[in-house]
Amino acid sequence: MPSTVTVRISGGLGNQLFQYAAGRALALRTGASLALDIRPVEKSRSRSFALAPFAHAGQIADRKILPPAGGPALWWWRRRGGRNIQVHSEKSFAFDPVVNGLSGDVYLNGYFQSELYFADHADNIRHDIRIAEGFGKAAEAVSRRIADVRSVSLHIRRGDYVSNPKAARVHGALDLVYYRRAAEHMTSRIGEEPHFFVFTDDPDWARANLILPGETVIVSGDGMSDQEELMLMARCRHHIIANSSFSWWGAWLNPREDKIVLAPQPWFADRTRDEGDLIPSGWTRITASP
Repeated sequence: MPSTVTVRISGGLGNQLFQYAAGRALALRTGASLALDIRPVEKSRSRSFALAPFAHAGQIADRKILPPAGGPALWWWRRRGGRNIQVHSEKSFAFDPVVNGLSGDVYLNGYFQSELYFADHADNIRHDIRIAEGFGKAAEAVSRRIADVRSVSLHIRRGDYVSNPKAARVHGALDLVYYRRAAEHMTSRIGEEPHFFVFTDDPDWARANLILPGETVIVSGDGMSDQEELMLMARCRHHIIANSSFSWWGAWLNPREDKIVLAPQPWFADRTRDEGDLIPSGWTRITASP
């Protein structure tokens, strides 16, 4: 019987994409099938399974053959039918090369926030992460505008980064200094006035506070899904991302070799967290504090 890579799906869309990509790449390396354990998002009050609109390659895992839902550790669990599943739990935020060398029946538990887990299968993953049924009318209209100009996606994440004290301590919302510096850097790099497409969970704040050196369109707030906004980001030529896995993926899914991606330095408000493997080597860091 062929082996299976099962990955635990949790968190928001960006986190789920990291988990999916790590599992998908491991399955491709080993010739295994891919299964998605969606129990954590089914039980969540604030999250849902966000990969459903995409043409992904994973199947929803059979609950009867899954480890206990209470957070598996690194141990061997014998499932029905006498087969062994190696349960691998992420030990830290840093890239763990052990994951890429796993084989057989594997259960992955973690966030896996580094392209080092899946860069060798980037084309497959970009092919998987596309909206199966295409854009709605509003998103299609924005997509046409993006294609006609020197487009730059710009993401502003506020929400829980502002309202939730724990998220504020760990992540922290970026201030206007970062966006001003990033916009100026982008303009100098591309040599002409960019056309900014702004994606945000707080469009009113963006309209009231954001001043950019080029035509600006606030995309969010027009009734589009998160998945549509993510794919619109990916269609832009260049990117200014927030300290958010959502816009990380908006930039990464863009396959252009000449894209410019600007990311904040530091990524975390909590400076004790290791972010060394998070930002791809071709991206540029922009200082986020005054």
